Amino acid sequence: MIKQFAYLALVSLFISCNSDENQPDCSAVSCMEPTIIINLLDSATNENIIIKNNIPEDAIIINDTSETPLNFHLSEPNGLLLISKRDAIATLDIRLNNEVISNISYKTSAPNTDACCDFGSLTDVIITEHTFDIENNTITIYL
Repeated sequence: MIKQFAYLALVSLFISCNSDENQPDCSAVSCMEPTIIINLLDSATNENIIIKNNIPEDAIIINDTSETPLNFHLSEPNGLLLISKRDAIATLDIRLNNEVISNISYKTSAPNTDACCDFGSLTDVIITEHTFDIENNTITIYL
């Protein structure tokens, strides 16, 4: 009897997980956490600053407005910074070797689709003192 009850409960759980036929079942999908990708380029040479100057990950600090360090990962092959996006609206600064090189403010839109792992797009991006481009949540900053 206990086995039958457990089986019934398990089947009911799977049936109720995706009750809306128009929404995808994201329960089995493993999404990467929401991130902002930053590419820091030398404006004269278009080379990545981090690779060009051999800047190690421990020489990079990314803080929010309360000076709280944000989690990030340095992609070694291409010098991209993958910054964990904790909030839909934020301001942060990027420091290389203890020098602030850029301040970034942004907002995040609502998800663009009903697809799993859609965390929205960057909007209202403001970067002081530098030109920049945005494509697919990647911000390229020309220093």
